[in-house]
Amino acid sequence: MSYENAKIGIGRMFRAEMIELLCSIIAVVVAVVELVLGTAASSSSLNTVDKVSAIMLIVVILLTIFAVILSLTGVLRASKDEDCFKRAIYAILLGMVCSVLASVFESRNEFLTSVLNSAQRACLILETYYVLTGCANLCDKVKDEKSAKTARTALSMICISVIASVAVSVIASLLKTKVGVVFSAVLALVAIIIEIIAQILYLVALRKTTKAL
Repeated sequence: MSYENAKIGIGRMFRAEMIELLCSIIAVVVAVVELVLGTAASSSSLNTVDKVSAIMLIVVILLTIFAVILSLTGVLRASKDEDCFKRAIYAILLGMVCSVLASVFESRNEFLTSVLNSAQRACLILETYYVLTGCANLCDKVKDEKSAKTARTALSMICISVIASVAVSVIASLLKTKVGVVFSAVLALVAIIIEIIAQILYLVALRKTTKAL
């Protein structure tokens, strides 16, 4: 059986993730350049840096919009071959609604905004869960056990990352002593490392699934 729609869709999702990664790198580079040159450059040089930064910001915004559209169309295309991607679509749409509502209530209700932001992050986690589960299911269907294992490993790492992040928040709120602060900082660093590994595995899983199909 052919899974051409899933192959094309997951390929789009992979490219969208790479574009978002590129945007993150550009944003970091611009921030570092502004920080380094901002303290030593002349006023004319600062004007040039500001102009370049503004241009790069516009580029990042446009690329991010393109990546979101590419990812959404990818999930829609993949949903034709695997039901998990249909559930991912619902998570994406619900996340968008939460994000918009959070922006609307940002200056009006701090508690509601916090709840909506948390809901939006939960939707993102659900989206990732359904995408990776869909990738694993498709790899099982084409008898590619290694790629299926990669997708499930990525999913496990993302679950661990979420648990670690929650643990950091809980410990930081409960332990106000110096030992608690240090422990929270160490745990936060570990959570960041786990999240980076999980994101790398996510990209690898998308790529492997595309090749398997």
